[in-house]
Amino acid sequence: MAAAVIATVLLLAAVLVTLLVVRSQQRAATEQARAVTCVSAAQRAQLVNAAAVLGSGAAVPGRPEVIRVRDGRIVALLDWRRDERTRTDFDQACALLSRSLRAAAPGGGSTSPTLTFGIGVLTALLPVALGSWLTRRTTSARDRETLRRKQVDDLHQAVLEYQQVAGAYLRQRSGNAASDRDLLDTVEERRLRVAALLGQVTATHRHWDAPRVLRGRLTTELGGDFVGQSGQISGRTAAELRAKVDALLTEIDDVATTLDAGTEPRPPSGKKQVTAGGTD
Repeated sequence: MAAAVIATVLLLAAVLVTLLVVRSQQRAATEQARAVTCVSAAQRAQLVNAAAVLGSGAAVPGRPEVIRVRDGRIVALLDWRRDERTRTDFDQACALLSRSLRAAAPGGGSTSPTLTFGIGVLTALLPVALGSWLTRRTTSARDRETLRRKQVDDLHQAVLEYQQVAGAYLRQRSGNAASDRDLLDTVEERRLRVAALLGQVTATHRHWDAPRVLRGRLTTELGGDFVGQSGQISGRTAAELRAKVDALLTEIDDVATTLDAGTEPRPPSGKKQVTAGGTD
């Protein structure tokens, strides 16, 4: 089995080298010029489609100037490129789009548009697949544990910060008829942070339903101005809402505790579980 995998990887590497040699003369544009082309109004939709092919982003209906990235955030295409956390995803999607455009350009060769587009996709996907395989093979158990530890600590901290700012907002609303917009914006920012971290746990533990379900509840139950009414609220209402917030956050914090203990649900026997650093 190992020999077959190695042979396949070597074959893919050989194909990649051949494709790179064949297409090396076509790389005249600079990286900056390529990025400008990718985010232009004419190519935005295709850039998002390329990200979808690579699994690094998704379109937001009716908003071609933005993209939903891996952690669930919606960002402008230019910010997607500028953000160090997502720069690699942007570069890979832009490279895929650029190769596809060059392959389909007039005079680009005698092959059919479908074949040339396929070559572009293959050229972009091969290094991604090869890099992913090598990463899974070389990442040590200690590296995986470090990643798990970070997920646990970040989620615990995000829950605490959200709980604190939500409590402050409820106290403000019960003592003042006017809503503090800045404080509400902070509440929403902290909520989105918790949601993003739950999304990361969901992505690395796909057989575990709790993070996905809790992320959905976080949006439906506490999204936006979760107070749900204007003006000053009674102390009783504030207390009831605080209890609602605390109950949901306790469930979310339990996800971090379970992850820390390593007792999260595992896939059925014979199926591999995607984890923080590879497969279990």
